[in-house]
Amino acid sequence: MSNKNEIVQLLDSILSPHQIKDYTYNGLQFEGKDNISHIACAVDVSLETLQKAEEIGVDLLITHHGMIWGGLDRIVSFDKKRLAVLFKNDINLYCSHLPLDIHPKYGNNAILMDLLDLKSTGEPFFQVGYFATCQTTYSELIQKIKTHVSEQLVTMPFGPTTISQVAICSGGATLDLKALTEAYQKGVHTIISGETNSLYYHYAKELSMNIICAGHYATEVFGVQALTKELKNHYPSLKDTFIDFPTGF
Repeated sequence: MSNKNEIVQLLDSILSPHQIKDYTYNGLQFEGKDNISHIACAVDVSLETLQKAEEIGVDLLITHHGMIWGGLDRIVSFDKKRLAVLFKNDINLYCSHLPLDIHPKYGNNAILMDLLDLKSTGEPFFQVGYFATCQTTYSELIQKIKTHVSEQLVTMPFGPTTISQVAICSGGATLDLKALTEAYQKGVHTIISGETNSLYYHYAKELSMNIICAGHYATEVFGVQALTKELKNHYPSLKDTFIDFPTGF
């Protein structure tokens, strides 16, 4: 068994959660038992995820999307049900949202760039993503995304067919028009993200932009898994599990 405090300190040292402004609490959101033998990771905190953690005997659950957004002013409904599972089983819950998106090694976007053969310019896109360079075609890029991320894509193919620059940001970047505007102003006409909305269709068409969305969930499975793998390197005796409940979005 391993000590909870040591593992949490290691995670904090890797992610520097308290140095990054976010609208959720990054770090240990729920303190459970001291001795850890089974860690699990998941993209989302949900009742289904927590019940699975209970079923397989997880001591520490690491998620990208946590349980607390903007603080808790009361505990009812889904919060009550989720907390009941954590209290009953004394499960530690560690969450890392933006720190895990932007991490240069274990972050969702860093891993996505490696998988898609993109090279970061070093300039951030939409605060947590990256601008990147490549030498590919639109069809080749689509195939890489289908191979390494998800076969279920939402695409708006209104940009160039030969691509040398990309803006990439996992999750919901293209739910915000500011992301599209930022890329366009930089002269970048291809955006890779997780999810978007129908309003973007007209903007993308009028600005000659490619928008490729592979799913919020599918673009954010990588960070928590990489983080768990790193913990295994430090604590080889730990049992580890990826709890996978895709949302389809």
